[in-house]
Amino acid sequence: MSRLMDANQITAANIRAALARRRMSGRELSVLMQRSPMWVQRRAAGTSPITVNDLKEIAAALDLSVTDLLADEAA
Repeated sequence: MSRLMDANQITAANIRAALARRRMSGRELSVLMQRSPMWVQRRAAGTSPITVNDLKEIAAALDLSVTDLLADEAA
């Protein structure tokens, strides 16, 4: 990942990658999290800021640690 990406963009990319690895759609994640599909889509796209609470919820739903979603592999 580019060093020019901010933390929100990195996290969003990691969410999308986790969904792809699990072959899970954003809609499926939204059902699992009891959130609207738009809520998940905006965070996975990086268009809405991801709060610490959002991050904890998403990580738990994907059975990951918060640090997994924050990791910038290119760093």
